Amino acid sequence: MTRKKWLTVLLATIVLVLSLWPASAAWMQGGVRVTPGEADLTNFPDIGLPVAVVNPNGVPILDLQAGNFEALEDDSPVAIQEVATQSNPDLTIAVALVLDLSGSAPIEDVKEAAHQFLDRLGPNDRVALIGFNEPPDFDTFDPAKEIEFTSDLDAVRVVVDGLVSIGESAVYEAIYKGVLITAEEVADRRAVIVMTDGYDTASREAIATADTPRTAAKERGIPVFTVGVYSPAFASDPDYLNILARETGGQYQEAADLTQLATLFQGVVEQLRTEYHLTLHTDLELDGKDHVLRMHVTTPQGVGEAERTVTYPEPEAIPRILKLQQDVNGVLQDVEAGVEMRGKVLLVPQISAQNALVRVEYYVDGLLAYTADVEAMRGQEQHEPWEWKWDTHSVAEGDHTLEIIAYDDAGNASGRFSLGVHVVPSPMIVFGVSIWLVLAIVAVIVGLVVVLFLVLRRRVERCPVCGNVMDPGWGGVCQFCAAAAVPAPTGPSTVTAPPTEPPTTPHVAVTPEAGYPPTAVMRPAPGAVTPPTPETISLRRKPQAMGWLMVEKGPRAGQEFRLQEVTTIGRSGDNDIIIDDPSVSRQHAKVRLEGQTFTIFDLGATNPTQVNGQEIGKHQLIDGDRVEIGDAVLVFKQVQSPRG
Repeated sequence: MTRKKWLTVLLATIVLVLSLWPASAAWMQGGVRVTPGEADLTNFPDIGLPVAVVNPNGVPILDLQAGNFEALEDDSPVAIQEVATQSNPDLTIAVALVLDLSGSAPIEDVKEAAHQFLDRLGPNDRVALIGFNEPPDFDTFDPAKEIEFTSDLDAVRVVVDGLVSIGESAVYEAIYKGVLITAEEVADRRAVIVMTDGYDTASREAIATADTPRTAAKERGIPVFTVGVYSPAFASDPDYLNILARETGGQYQEAADLTQLATLFQGVVEQLRTEYHLTLHTDLELDGKDHVLRMHVTTPQGVGEAERTVTYPEPEAIPRILKLQQDVNGVLQDVEAGVEMRGKVLLVPQISAQNALVRVEYYVDGLLAYTADVEAMRGQEQHEPWEWKWDTHSVAEGDHTLEIIAYDDAGNASGRFSLGVHVVPSPMIVFGVSIWLVLAIVAVIVGLVVVLFLVLRRRVERCPVCGNVMDPGWGGVCQFCAAAAVPAPTGPSTVTAPPTEPPTTPHVAVTPEAGYPPTAVMRPAPGAVTPPTPETISLRRKPQAMGWLMVEKGPRAGQEFRLQEVTTIGRSGDNDIIIDDPSVSRQHAKVRLEGQTFTIFDLGATNPTQVNGQEIGKHQLIDGDRVEIGDAVLVFKQVQSPRG
């Protein structure tokens, strides 16, 4: 070969390669289209981004994972935390339903599948119906078995109900007509769904051959989804249906059971609505500036790329939850990850917001557990209206995730603040019963047994002066009149006449240092022997009143407190009765003994003291009174003094 011929061949080769380069590049890219949606900045710095990934015919590509995506933020890589599939109900769909009426499938099964398919369409979707046997008319629609594209699904149902099975099977022409009318529709997703055995018996060669619908669909970007239904009584061509679906970007499926028809039709609609939701995590701060998010997607059908400009809000434009604290006896403590919580916990989020807060939502393990309506609750609680007193008994023991979102009156929402905590059972609760209540019941039973034992063993002895029962523990001295007991004579009774001289007034020596009650020692005058008489002077002290407050409800339920001369009650640790409850003031109330009665005084607490449901400033307590301090209920008990 001469040099001139070599140059000619080389030049022709270069021209051929250059002419084929655009097509090769397009084939390598696969024509994959990537469309990012509106970014969700609710949980900033986490960014939610919907992304549609479709093949050249507009059919979503399924089963992509995080490794198929690459994200850039202002040309710098950004972390992809999660990739999930979701159905976008806002997409508009246009579908031509092409049904074979030649008898390859029972007509009632076909109608039922068509009705269920229509039930899955939305109000903005459009559908056309082509029932075929004989060759169709390309200029008009046969009202007995066809209807053009419409959003009036009821009108389509009427046509479906009138379908009958009869005649030939013009498969090629029917599919061709479905492709042509679908290509004229404007929608987010378009497709033709064909149900047939694939065997053509009536198409006119001048109008459509086996290749005609495939070529038209590829040129117009219309995917054809084929559903094969086969009967031994009819010839079939499954290979044709398989190739038609594969080359147009659709999918071939075979209905082994006619009850699957509805599911197969509905599956096409679900696939057309499928898109991906990406969660990106940015290291940038809120700055009020535009940022470019670029997505690069690699799929088995090729690669695609797209970008979207997102404006990050101003720093104070949305609320921010800085940290979470809890109130422990009036002191705020930071809540760290994994902290143990028990009982009722007052959660106090620290929130930075430029605008007024309207509500704060609390989630436990992803479920909304409490909504703090700031305005509705203002002034009604002892804590701030955006805080939450969480009763951890409402969840099982173990690890849980707390999440908080704050909203302001400008419609802005904070990011989702998330923290893991560990809930442990309260030591005061065993099998749902307060351990203090159990201990109190045991103590009462033991006390009753001891008292009964002492009573049964005790010898009853009465004072010869006042007649009251004497306590043997006083050594033979009456604790009521302080007279010494006179032992009964053991020999025969003798009566001694009283002396003729007047009795001498006895001297009484009192020893107050002897304790309670004072001991009175009777000393007769010199030379006189006179037994105690009823006229003997008795020094007698009224026994001191005794009272208790028993906690019936509250943090120390079941515990009893003996009242002193003055007994203080409150949340602070220097009180005689400490009630660990945020609704109780540090110095809430006091009880004072006045004579033989106890009087309770409210100390100006924010949450007023109540006795028997009534707010009080001062109240003389009687046995059985119910004292309400915050969320705690204390029952007053008093032992009545003996009367002389």
